[in-house]
Amino acid sequence: MNIGENLKKLRKEKGLSQEQLADILNVSRQSVSKWESDLAYPETEKLIKLANLYDISIDSLLRPEQNENTNHENEPTYVYKAFRYEYKSKKTLFGIPLVHINLGRGLYVSKGIISIGNISFGVLSLGLLSMGIFSLGTLSIGLIGLGVFVLALLLAVGSIAVGAVAIGAIAVGFFTIGALSIGYFSVGALSIAKYVAIGDTARGLIAIGQSDASGTYAFTGSVNKEEISQLIDTHVPSTWEVFKSWIKSLL
Repeated sequence: MNIGENLKKLRKEKGLSQEQLADILNVSRQSVSKWESDLAYPETEKLIKLANLYDISIDSLLRPEQNENTNHENEPTYVYKAFRYEYKSKKTLFGIPLVHINLGRGLYVSKGIISIGNISFGVLSLGLLSMGIFSLGTLSIGLIGLGVFVLALLLAVGSIAVGAVAIGAIAVGFFTIGALSIGYFSVGALSIAKYVAIGDTARGLIAIGQSDASGTYAFTGSVNKEEISQLIDTHVPSTWEVFKSWIKSLL
């Protein structure tokens, strides 16, 4: 088997068309065709990418006859190959790919307007570690974030959420909803707030607790909504008007 036939065989085993492989390597489809026809050979940089993509050595790419002559008698029937996939769109915005997908076993980084990877940076970002305007991941950082551990400037939703508006098992921010809720305006089983706390157990300037409440103005059990609303209007600065309206709607 010559080099071109070997490259064609490996591509088909990976389930890729010539166009798809060309996109991954940032070359033309004609270049891939020439390699597989032995009319040209890949540059060193492309050989390295091909070897990583097919999970074999460069020597195995260039000397396929060695693989055919190797004694496989003592080798296992099934050989595990680590998953590895990368796609980068040719279309860009401000020099950044519109779509970049970089997945595999290891620390693979993706950077794109739409970004998906183990470590992901983008406008819309998805990954184990995700950073972007809209981010989704195990550890998610962004303007709006969703994940297990979330840090977001506007809205954070996660098991542990920190943000201006935070929703989670543990929520920390200005307006928070969670089992343990800590903020300026908080709603939760255990609610701790600078201004208004609502929960089973509540601690705050204005505290409304089903079982226990502690604060300058503390209420347990049923409450007079109009009285609470007047207290909020009187003692909470007008700077927080939006959050005041939200918390009053939950009374």
